[in-house]
Amino acid sequence: DFIFFHGRPSIFFIVQAGMIAGAIFFYFIFAKVATKKITVEPEPIISIVPSILLLLMIAGLAVCSFILNSGVTLASGLLVLILGIVSVVWYGTRFTTAKQNSAQVKNLIFGLDWETILFLIGIFIVIGALSETGLLGSFALFLSNATGGNVLLGFVIIFLVSIIISGFVDNVPYIIAMLPVISVMAADLGMAKELYMFALLIGSCLGGNLTPFGASANIVAVGILKKEGIQLNFWGWLKIGVPFTFITTTAAALFLWFIWRG
Repeated sequence: DFIFFHGRPSIFFIVQAGMIAGAIFFYFIFAKVATKKITVEPEPIISIVPSILLLLMIAGLAVCSFILNSGVTLASGLLVLILGIVSVVWYGTRFTTAKQNSAQVKNLIFGLDWETILFLIGIFIVIGALSETGLLGSFALFLSNATGGNVLLGFVIIFLVSIIISGFVDNVPYIIAMLPVISVMAADLGMAKELYMFALLIGSCLGGNLTPFGASANIVAVGILKKEGIQLNFWGWLKIGVPFTFITTTAAALFLWFIWRG
């Protein structure tokens, strides 16, 4: 379904349309930048256990989604938590003495990017509160009325709203919150929901490149740069992020509209 859905190119190809446009943009941005050849020393493989645990997490989450017919559940969270505990225990048994084990595990835990983790937790709490209070349902009704029954206008509104919001709110909880909104909105307009669902995904995922805190990957990347002593400020990000987001989302939106309209 990720590749082809109902006989049409699915979200995979829609994302690739944006990716190709973004690659062309980056070529013209960086083609004139003087670069020197960088040699990277190969890293020896210490253990394959982390890779195995990562594969188990991916497979386990896929199994949970099939069995429970839902994306995010308590079972999914418990699976990740258990694998995380297993990882820490495994890491703590790799050193010679109990004292070394304790010190290394402590350094590992305190060295995690807690700022990012707590930020994401807070975003999920806010979105959950909005959903429980019924504000998201009201928002769906507002969007339906704003379109006046015009499918193209609804498409543009969903797309633009998703880009703007995901530029400032992490896209994962936003998508989870908006899926029922889009479903209600599509039903009100008497149309199949795939067009609007894909518009939501493209707008919120590619739109997350707009700001340094628009996506989990951005937050993590900025955090890594900060640890390396490289300060990337908000305006420095926007110089590249705004045109890149505009080009990639426009290309993906055009491809989506012509393939999935009707």
